[in-house]
Amino acid sequence: MSPATSSTPSSTVNGNTHAASASPSPAASASSESQRITLFKEQLTPDAEKSALLNWAGTRALATLSQVRSPASLAELQHLVRAHDHVRPVGSRLTYEALTCIDPTRPNAIMVDLSNLHGLISMTDNTATFWAGTSIDKVSEILKQHGKYINCSPGVIGVQTLAGAIGTGTHGQGLGQSFLCDIVTRVELVRADGSLVVIDGDQHPDLLDAVRIHLGLLGLVVKVTIETQPLRILTCTKATIGVDDFLSGFTDLNRKEEFCKAWWFPDTNLVHVWAASPAGASEIERYRANGEQLTDVEAAGDEDRLASTIYALEQKMAKDTLLDPAHAKSAASAPANGAGRQLETVQRFKRAVSVTGTMQQIYMKGIPVPQINCEIAVPLSQFQAAVHALANWLKTTKHELHYPFIFRNTGASRAWLAPHRGQELCYIGFLVYLSADGTAKPGSLEMMREIQQVLVPLGGTPHWGKHMCLDLYNMPRLFPRMTDFVRVMRAWDPKGKWQNEYTRDMLSDAVAAMEEEDRARKAAEVASGMVGKMAEGKTVVVSRRGGSGHVGESMSMRARL
Repeated sequence: MSPATSSTPSSTVNGNTHAASASPSPAASASSESQRITLFKEQLTPDAEKSALLNWAGTRALATLSQVRSPASLAELQHLVRAHDHVRPVGSRLTYEALTCIDPTRPNAIMVDLSNLHGLISMTDNTATFWAGTSIDKVSEILKQHGKYINCSPGVIGVQTLAGAIGTGTHGQGLGQSFLCDIVTRVELVRADGSLVVIDGDQHPDLLDAVRIHLGLLGLVVKVTIETQPLRILTCTKATIGVDDFLSGFTDLNRKEEFCKAWWFPDTNLVHVWAASPAGASEIERYRANGEQLTDVEAAGDEDRLASTIYALEQKMAKDTLLDPAHAKSAASAPANGAGRQLETVQRFKRAVSVTGTMQQIYMKGIPVPQINCEIAVPLSQFQAAVHALANWLKTTKHELHYPFIFRNTGASRAWLAPHRGQELCYIGFLVYLSADGTAKPGSLEMMREIQQVLVPLGGTPHWGKHMCLDLYNMPRLFPRMTDFVRVMRAWDPKGKWQNEYTRDMLSDAVAAMEEEDRARKAAEVASGMVGKMAEGKTVVVSRRGGSGHVGESMSMRARL
């Protein structure tokens, strides 16, 4: 599939050509996780809401304002960590709120905002070290001043902090690269006892892989060194194609072009595709002549093709988000209070013009208004099966999407908590926009749950930083190194300073598996240590590790006996 390819919309996916996968019955009610998202803020009194730090979407309290600390120095941060029993980090407040929030049952608790610890610390030819509170936008701007860029596709949302984006597995698109955390070469973090630890990938590669996706559970990351590359100018070709062409060609396109992204509109079975690779000399010349602003490559060719699809979606979104349908005509007609900006991302598709610019200019568009956002990774080999399964679900569900499915492929990640570690992935995103009053269309959370249920049998694994229904996932099976992660977490934080109710629930199966492994290991050590009686008639038990912890000493003693 070439990005310039066009074909008529196909109905094959929604027909009977493909065997239907088992479709889950609609949930009678949202899961407990979903209920917390819906009900938590409603339970707050007006005074309590005024004194609360809410998540970015304004749907849940993360902490009280009196619990928030913003240290101005590393020393102050270390003192805060030592002085409190429960600590959770916060950045741009975009991370899934259940993961971020303070456990309200725990005393002496604070939420630490690292926004004062920001900026460039040092730079080499191919790396740069930043304070962890620096936003991705700022990292990009600073590197551009030096003719450099982040050595990966960093995702869509530039207001994320570096620590938060790394710690939750933020990713962009492109099989030739992986997550943002995979370009990290060195980390400095404050552990639960207030000590500062330096983890260098050259000296401790496995430990760095543990810290790459840390979820705020191994410590507070304060400094991050990332790989950089020379700043590149890209040309992004945009096209609208039929879903059959998408199914047959999207993986191949990802192997030919560096950075691909697609939006599937199931109602019309059209797919809008972006494919970006290094720009040619003439394109770069036009870009420079345009003041290095995002520059059109050609006149729009596919606008008419998507027009009716986008119009129908605008009307549906206006209804679902309680907008006056008049605002669906243009984002510019939205009221001054921001109501109506829900339509901005959809209306971008009206202008399907190929462009030249930097990665930041092309792909880091941000999100205009609050939303419930979910993203599930399946092995890339399951891409086609996932599309078919979603199409079959759409035929039977009572729910309706008001935004297209989003597809981004990534290369294999080394992080211990990466979905399907070591495998190429296809991420499938879906979302629900909130109305100006912070409410969502009835059934929205049940729909999010159903979609996750569809993808779980295909290896569907949730994005750590986004909405998920935790009870659907077998975490130790999906993340085989989660038990190793728990071992590091317990060694560095034996009292669970960083953990809240959600993380304890999330890790409970891994903790149980680790404890069972430990019991089995100890039993095996005892059994293998029974070496018989010594000459005096005494029975001696020798651990395989030896009393001093040295295997060599244990083995030599066993040999003597």
